Amino acid sequence: MRKKNILTWCILLVVFLLCIESSYGAYTLDTDFGDNGQVSESFGGISNKGFAVVVQPDGAIVVAGSKSSSADQDFSLIRYLADGSYDSSFNIDGRVVTSIGRADDEILAVGLLADGRIVAAGYSENDTDRDFALACYFPDGSLDPSFGDQGTVVMQIGRGHDEITALAVTPENQIVIAGVAEGTSGSVIVAGRFYDDGSLDASFGEEGVSLIGVGDAAVAEDVLIQESGKIIISGSYVENNVASLLLIRLTADGIIDATFGSEGVAVPTDDAEISEGYGITAAAEGRIYLAAAVENDNQLDAELFRFTIDGAPDLSFNSKGSTTIYAGPEDDVIYDVELLNEDKVVVTGYATQEGIRRFLVATYTTESDSPDSVAQSDSSLAEPVRISSLQVVSGQLIDEVEGDEDSQQIEVLDSFEQFVHEEQVTAEETETVMQGTTPAVHPVTSILHGLLDSVSSFFVGQAMAAESGTEDGSDDEDTVTVTILDSEEGDTSGNALSVLDSGEVVVVGTSTDQNDTDTLTVTQLSSTTESSETVSLASATSSYISTTPVTAITRTGALTGGRILSGLGTVTKKGVVFSIAPYPQYKSSVSSDDEDTLTVSITNPSSDDVITTESFTLSVTTSLSSMCGYNSGEDTVFESMTSFSSSYTTSHSVDLELENGDYIYYVRCQTSDEEDEGVSSVEFTVAVDTTTAMLEKILQTTGNFLVAEAVAADDDDSEEDSGGLFGGSSDGFDEEGETEDGSGTGTYSSILENLKPGTIFYARAYAIVGGTVYYGDEVTFRTDDSCFIATASYGSVFHPMVEILRDFRDSYLLQVEPGRKFVDFYYAVSPPVADLIASRAWMRFIVRLLLLPFVGFSWLALHTGIWQAVGISVVGVWLAGYGVVRTKSVLSMRVQQ
Repeated sequence: MRKKNILTWCILLVVFLLCIESSYGAYTLDTDFGDNGQVSESFGGISNKGFAVVVQPDGAIVVAGSKSSSADQDFSLIRYLADGSYDSSFNIDGRVVTSIGRADDEILAVGLLADGRIVAAGYSENDTDRDFALACYFPDGSLDPSFGDQGTVVMQIGRGHDEITALAVTPENQIVIAGVAEGTSGSVIVAGRFYDDGSLDASFGEEGVSLIGVGDAAVAEDVLIQESGKIIISGSYVENNVASLLLIRLTADGIIDATFGSEGVAVPTDDAEISEGYGITAAAEGRIYLAAAVENDNQLDAELFRFTIDGAPDLSFNSKGSTTIYAGPEDDVIYDVELLNEDKVVVTGYATQEGIRRFLVATYTTESDSPDSVAQSDSSLAEPVRISSLQVVSGQLIDEVEGDEDSQQIEVLDSFEQFVHEEQVTAEETETVMQGTTPAVHPVTSILHGLLDSVSSFFVGQAMAAESGTEDGSDDEDTVTVTILDSEEGDTSGNALSVLDSGEVVVVGTSTDQNDTDTLTVTQLSSTTESSETVSLASATSSYISTTPVTAITRTGALTGGRILSGLGTVTKKGVVFSIAPYPQYKSSVSSDDEDTLTVSITNPSSDDVITTESFTLSVTTSLSSMCGYNSGEDTVFESMTSFSSSYTTSHSVDLELENGDYIYYVRCQTSDEEDEGVSSVEFTVAVDTTTAMLEKILQTTGNFLVAEAVAADDDDSEEDSGGLFGGSSDGFDEEGETEDGSGTGTYSSILENLKPGTIFYARAYAIVGGTVYYGDEVTFRTDDSCFIATASYGSVFHPMVEILRDFRDSYLLQVEPGRKFVDFYYAVSPPVADLIASRAWMRFIVRLLLLPFVGFSWLALHTGIWQAVGISVVGVWLAGYGVVRTKSVLSMRVQQ
């Protein structure tokens, strides 16, 4: 009896341990990443696709693909921080879009160079076909001008479509690429090697490129560099209308390695009659895992293959060199594979359920035994594979296989240029070989597969962790764990993945909605079922919010808004935040329980400053959005002070003009609910040179006559008097703030007012849900400005003198073509001159003197008409000249006497 009880407890313990292993095997969404484990790119109906991913040593995630405008697609790179938020050190907003050619450009592969630069590869489409394209970026997202031609390389291989589909970086920091080029009787696989400056390594293959023809047509999907330096390329080929996956190994010099597989090519056993190969990764002892799809009874099954280091199917792996990743009775495909650890791999692709493709991630626990050494021969194939190693010799592409009458030729121009066009295997013919194998990873005009339907608006609904093995009778029933993520609508697929040092899996994919709009998705999954701590998203962007492009830009205002999708939750407040600094934040109190207090800081002038100019700016910042007022001499109640502006904001400024003397200024600020108030003060001294001040007073008296009517006609609400000719404007303007545009989801508009003219602003939509602030994408715009030089010399765009010149420009110069050309020329050359003038007080004074005649003429033109002003000016100049000559004559006569 005791033995029976012990046996029962042992069985229960084993079952318990197996349950623990199972519960931690399934991958679920990592809620510490993005919005419940996912971030996506889909704004305003514009398509975004994701094809490749690489993780930097610091944990930042670089995602590559394309972003489409209304005209075409362009190279797109996005860099996320570890929590899924945009990396602001990467091109300010975390995103880079690069147009390579005149038509579509897409990144299909991405890698990191040793110095931190990012290299992206894919294709650039011209008027007739696609060419190889590479681009190299600094870690800050800017193009490296030392790479190729100002950061990019475009290379034509054949007459048809040429695309780089994979890349890898060698330990020597060289870039190895694999791709496909349309040749004469189909397509050929292309391998190449570039230096880190974008130039071809001529020691590789022939002139830096190797061309390999396999069967009737072939395509490359991934590339791997072994420890020995040899290069393995994965992909597929078509022979007699039958498709099969393949691996090709090249030596470090780009020559086919005949010791690998059969004459350099490895193929599966007869069990996989029709198949396609995609991503590869290397494991211990040089074993190679290959993600693939196999057709069985007109259905695609996701299949994971393993080969030995020498290219033979590893028969110790499920007895046939492969295992099925079973996810359901419909089509399943896996596109990429990576190692989790020595005993486990992870794959991604799609599983079809009820005719809809759904995001798939699966792990496979491998066996620890050493692979059997199995020699591969042509007898393992249904028919021998016809292999063509192609080389460029004297301008012709020579087929090395003896007796092959279908030799392919090439015209060599600057590099490999154009294949001579003959009858080609069409995409329609190839699609009859394997139906339903349209991977989202490569949008090539492929011999083996077509485009995955365009995708968008993919929102993760539920994660269904389904533990299942292969088909009935398989020996791997307990080694496969499959996770399927359901989407609300449309197809979706995982295209590429990367494993973080901490064990999380990052998957990049593309999904589609019913309108054929593409959405790039980045998903992070974790194997643990323990609940994660909630991460504050108060400063993170959300894929559920988009910011409307800015329109109707004026000198002090603009129109924008946002769009909030229903999946975000109950929105209690929405609007737009703006600032002169990137990534503006919502700074008002989020709820009545907010414990933030109002603090007031005077940033200019500082205490005990000595001011040597009559005009200066009093600047104040507050911790909360508030309205501020100021007063000289004594502290008074808020209502008795002079307001900076009528807006609630955190940045306040006003231009002041004071006589020489000692001053103390008090600033008092109040929040919109009038429940919080703060105060600050500053003491300073004004000591202006008396000679300069006297000249300015004389000129100011003259200027006040000209600007009197301009001041009277000014429609600004400021109650301050104008500073005159040399004083700064006292009109307040906002450098940051936010709007409040109601609550709920949907599309809304926001009017931005009282903005500082001639200034670059950053804005983004926001929404408050449950006390948390979520943000949309950031947009940038610049408010209209007036005369650069006049603004620099007078110190403010609101100065009446500047307003006179601006009104003259609008009323006369912009009404005629010569005037418009003059204004364009002036705006092109004057900014650096204005910067120089603004930095030197004596130059500002001289320029104000020189501008006085122009201001006078503009004033006359605005009040009397342009030709009357010309007449008055001519008469005035003649009288002035006559007066000078007459005065000189009188003085000369007196001297003679």
